[in-house]
Amino acid sequence: MRRFLKITAILLVLALAAGLVALGILYQSGDLHRRAREAVVKLATGVFDGEIEFGRISGSLLQTLQIEDLRLFRGADTLLQVDTLRCSWRPINLLWGHLTLHRVEFIGTRIAVHQAGDGSWNYERYLRNAGEPSGRKWTLQLKSLRLRDTAVRVQPSGDSPAPVVLRIPNLAAGARLSPAGWRIGLEEAEVSLPSYGIRITRVQAKAAGNERGLVLDLSHLETTASRIKGSLEAAFGPGAPVTITLHADSLAAADIAPVTGWSPPFARMGIDIRAAGYRDSIAVEVKAGAPEGNAELKGWLKPAEAAAGRLILAGVQTAALLGRSGELRAVVDFAGSGFNPAEAQWQARGRMHHSLLDTLALGEIGFDAHLAGSTLSLLADAPAGHGRIRASGRLRLEQDPHYDLHLTTEGVNLADWSERPGLESSLNLDLHLEGRGLNGAGARASARLAGHPSVIAGFVVDSLYAAGWIKPAGIELDTLQLTAPGLKAEGRGSWRTDGPLSAGLTLTLIEHTSLPEWLGADSMRLNGTVLAALSGTTDSLALSATARLRESAYEAFRIGKITADLDGLWNGRPQAALRLSAASLHSGESALADSFYVDGRYDDGLISAESAMTLTDSLSARIVLQAARGDSLWEFKLPGLELREHSGLWRLDEATPKLTLGDRSLALAGLTLRRGEERIELGGTLSLDDSLDFILNLEKMDLQRWSGLLPGLPALSGALNIHSTLQGTASCPRIVTTIRAEALKVAGLPLATLQFSSLFEDSLLIWDGTLTQSASNTLLFSGLLPLRLRWPLPQILIADTDSIDIAVRTRELQSGLLSAFLPGLDLRGTLSGDLLLTHTWKEPRPGGYLELRNGSFIAPYLGRPYAPITARIELEPDRIVLSRLNATGGEGRLQGDGFWRFDLTDKGLEFGEMLLRLKSDRFTAADGPEITLVLDGTVELSGLPAGPLFNGALRIERSRIDLPAFTESPSTLMQADLPLLMVTRGDTASQSYDRKILQPAWLPLVERLRGSIRLDIPRNTWLRSPEMNIEISGKLDLAKEGEQFGLFGSIEIVRGNYDLFSRRFDIKEGRLTFAGGDNLPEMTLQADHLFRSQDKSKHTLSLTASGELRKPLLSFTLDDQPIAESDAVSYLAFGRSFADLTHGERNDLVASQLQISGDAFRQMLAGQIAGEVTRSLQQTLDLDVIEFRGDQNWRQSTVVVGKYLTNDLFISYERQLNFKRTSEVAPEQVTLEYEIIPSLFLQATRGDENSTGIDLIYKWEK
Repeated sequence: MRRFLKITAILLVLALAAGLVALGILYQSGDLHRRAREAVVKLATGVFDGEIEFGRISGSLLQTLQIEDLRLFRGADTLLQVDTLRCSWRPINLLWGHLTLHRVEFIGTRIAVHQAGDGSWNYERYLRNAGEPSGRKWTLQLKSLRLRDTAVRVQPSGDSPAPVVLRIPNLAAGARLSPAGWRIGLEEAEVSLPSYGIRITRVQAKAAGNERGLVLDLSHLETTASRIKGSLEAAFGPGAPVTITLHADSLAAADIAPVTGWSPPFARMGIDIRAAGYRDSIAVEVKAGAPEGNAELKGWLKPAEAAAGRLILAGVQTAALLGRSGELRAVVDFAGSGFNPAEAQWQARGRMHHSLLDTLALGEIGFDAHLAGSTLSLLADAPAGHGRIRASGRLRLEQDPHYDLHLTTEGVNLADWSERPGLESSLNLDLHLEGRGLNGAGARASARLAGHPSVIAGFVVDSLYAAGWIKPAGIELDTLQLTAPGLKAEGRGSWRTDGPLSAGLTLTLIEHTSLPEWLGADSMRLNGTVLAALSGTTDSLALSATARLRESAYEAFRIGKITADLDGLWNGRPQAALRLSAASLHSGESALADSFYVDGRYDDGLISAESAMTLTDSLSARIVLQAARGDSLWEFKLPGLELREHSGLWRLDEATPKLTLGDRSLALAGLTLRRGEERIELGGTLSLDDSLDFILNLEKMDLQRWSGLLPGLPALSGALNIHSTLQGTASCPRIVTTIRAEALKVAGLPLATLQFSSLFEDSLLIWDGTLTQSASNTLLFSGLLPLRLRWPLPQILIADTDSIDIAVRTRELQSGLLSAFLPGLDLRGTLSGDLLLTHTWKEPRPGGYLELRNGSFIAPYLGRPYAPITARIELEPDRIVLSRLNATGGEGRLQGDGFWRFDLTDKGLEFGEMLLRLKSDRFTAADGPEITLVLDGTVELSGLPAGPLFNGALRIERSRIDLPAFTESPSTLMQADLPLLMVTRGDTASQSYDRKILQPAWLPLVERLRGSIRLDIPRNTWLRSPEMNIEISGKLDLAKEGEQFGLFGSIEIVRGNYDLFSRRFDIKEGRLTFAGGDNLPEMTLQADHLFRSQDKSKHTLSLTASGELRKPLLSFTLDDQPIAESDAVSYLAFGRSFADLTHGERNDLVASQLQISGDAFRQMLAGQIAGEVTRSLQQTLDLDVIEFRGDQNWRQSTVVVGKYLTNDLFISYERQLNFKRTSEVAPEQVTLEYEIIPSLFLQATRGDENSTGIDLIYKWEK
């Protein structure tokens, strides 16, 4: 462009000179017109290698001269055309060697420059070589130069490139040329480039020079968006200095992009350029700044030799550069020599720091680049979150470039490079790309990708390998191999630009579980194979895929076997066929279907499918579907629909159901199913823009057949009829529903009939219903609720200020209905009451009452029921009040009252402070085969649900507890009275007394319960296990501070016995200590066993036991002398010490681990049988004490029975059993024992003359 402007200026000056010369010739000759033409032509041909012509010449030679239609040309090529040239001057100044032109004006100037095929320009052929100047030196002063309506057209060579047109509507300048120098002043100018859309609105500049140098000052260069100014100062000659400055406080991208074809990454920027130095070495400094970032370049340049410098980037926004938000900070140092690639030696080294890409901190990234000759090498190392990326490569800059590139990732996390947390990854990959040629038919590159153990968005990859070729003719994937836990993939493929596409993939799955996160599932398990193939061309592409899966699962959905085949084709319209079959479908532990099958086809908008499903052996379904899409509708038809179950077959009526779906409408016709007298009808039209007319009818539905499909509900039976209609419009619908159930039973409880009706109209829902058990047993319910149910659906369906009115009234309704919905609660009686909910939706006000009359509560594990029970519950706006509770248990009563506060809002029901007070008066809380419990006292429950508290004091008036029922497996005693079938089935109707009875799981309050209850245990409280039967008394605390209840304290053992190896030990004294937790209490006791040895002498074997009740530590003494445990066992089994046993008896004793043979075995077995008989009779006869005693051979035995008449009065009966077949009368003895105070007893005995009497006994402890 600069050269072009220079040529343009020369042409204008030469044209001006030619005009002046012509005027001089005309003046001298006197023949103005003829002489002027000849002079101008002669002058022009001396300067230009071309022809010049012009039209009319007019004006005065002494003042103003005008030339019209001036043209410079060569043949058909015209370089310059001027419509009018005017010149004003003073010839008198020529006498002093000055040529002064007061005003020169060019009007309608057109310059046409074009480039030939060889790269030369047409204006070059117009210039002649000028000879050496001679003669007088002149001074030319041009006071005013004006250009109006000037156009310059530049046409480059090539395949019809668009010409560049430069238009100059107005230009004003002045100049002076003299032997001492020159100066030019451009006062104003307007320039436009229409083809680029650029308009220069203002140009002002000054220039001056002489043979020593020149100075240029550009004070203004402005467009509509940019402002530029600068200066140039240069001296001529070797070693002469030069200084250049350029400043733009506003340089718009809109002015740069049209000219350069590059869209800058900024909208507007400021720039300062300064270059200073000499012609052989120039220092350069460039600073550029914009809101999108700043850049600075400092360095030096030796033209045509070498350069070096540093580039600094600070805060450069990456959105326009990379299409992703971020910030770039970098420093690059470069140096080198030679600008010919074959000889160049360049090196660059840089680093990025504190840079961001989206939210990813890039950290320190270093890189090195080398250019040696024609080879460019690059090395880069960058952190990527917690991983790294390394890249290296080599490029030979030849006519056919060769390149070799490597990229390695280590632990790269894709989530750091995106805004998707689900892409948590750890990539470890190696990519190698090697090839030759960047374009052309001979270009080709090989690519290899190797993956090491990685994680991609939760998908674990053990290894990955892919290899192939990239060519202009297409792409070839020779090998693809991927292994992952439970997965192996293999594939290959190819694509050619002039040929078909071919690709294949094989997946082998073995207990594969890594896909859930990719498919949006919490869990998945896959087993089987998947094959897929893609082939064809872009206008005819075929897909074929098969899947064979077994024992697979998707979350809770499990499939035993699945087979699928998919064939697809695209040849201008889509076509597909799918065949799928599955077997053994489950959801959790519930079976969904035994088998499922579907065969479907799609052909350019037409769908046809047939499906069959077998849910169980007695339930199956078959569906035939046809679908087609019209201009704006989908139309579905059901030619076949069957549902088969063991009791019948549901079939369509003769009409074929038809469903039409529009963008804002739905129409269903002909959908009616029948099974015997049962009938389901559904149909009508729904439109968001028109009216609604839809019905649902269920007739004579057998609830017993359907109740099994409704989990969570009790067993139902009866006949159900439902009729519902939807009419009106989408913005104002009207819904009428009626429900009637006859012969209704819930969990076997007859309810007779249920009637319900509702109306929804004008945003108001009204309903009422009646549940009738008999004429006097009814449940009435009704309500009124505002509901803004319409389309479009409003954000608020029920406003806070809407009034509500809901009522439930019951009269003598059987409470057993509650047991049907609350398993484990066997509450019987009648319920009567009125329950209301009124006021507004935000502040509802409940009210009313509910009474239980003639009630009873039955819990099998507690023995006899509590009956009768009466209770009244009153419902207040902020609390539930138990105003009265009376229950009878045995001969005692339980009374209670309390309240529970609550807050009922539109967000739900929140419970607050509670208070429950219970008072028992000889209340029999339990009276079963394994536990008897009679209580006196009070218990109080209070506080908040998050931390309820309990306290109280109870006196156990009478109790009997079978310990095994509370510790280990269910007791056989409980199962003794059950039917044999129930026992063998393990029927759950009878539960053992485990800790869950004391801490029921269905009562969440118990887990958060804290507090304690004082237990007063008087005499007549018995603890029993297979090994012991003891009477206790004392005081305990039942406390709970953590998750479990615990007993704390100690109790004394009043009397009892302990069986060891089926030998009875009478307890003399003992204590049980409770320390909380799950363990049984710690015990300390002393007991004696009386026996006769083989020499018929009496001996006392004493036992001391300590430790846990079920696993005590034992020590023995014989007649107050310590003996070993082996001797104790020997005395128990044989009546003599271990040392006195024969060799065979010792072997039997050791080998059988106390399972002794011979006479000793019979003696032990008899003792064991006696123990079991004792326990069985004790339970059956409801006795507190019963025991059998016998000699070694059980020829003479004694039976003892005893029972507490009151807590203070105990009676026992003892009699000997004589098996010697003699006539002796067996003696008997009756003992009556009364507790005066805890340590003073009165004992009366009646027996023979030696044992009858009254004793006063005082007991104390050391």
